[in-house]
Amino acid sequence: MPLVGAAVGEYWAQRDQQRAAKVAVTTWLGLLVGLVAKDVLSFVVVGIVLAALWL
Repeated sequence: MPLVGAAVGEYWAQRDQQRAAKVAVTTWLGLLVGLVAKDVLSFVVVGIVLAALWL
């Protein structure tokens, strides 16, 4: 729903369908980057804990 909200909100504010589509795509990319970063950090934390337990 963040994509729909971003697109509708931008269209409502600017009345520009192309800009609203860009905002929706950018929101999707931001969510994807955040998801990947969160997963990488969680694996790093698990690795640190396992290394601390092993050593």
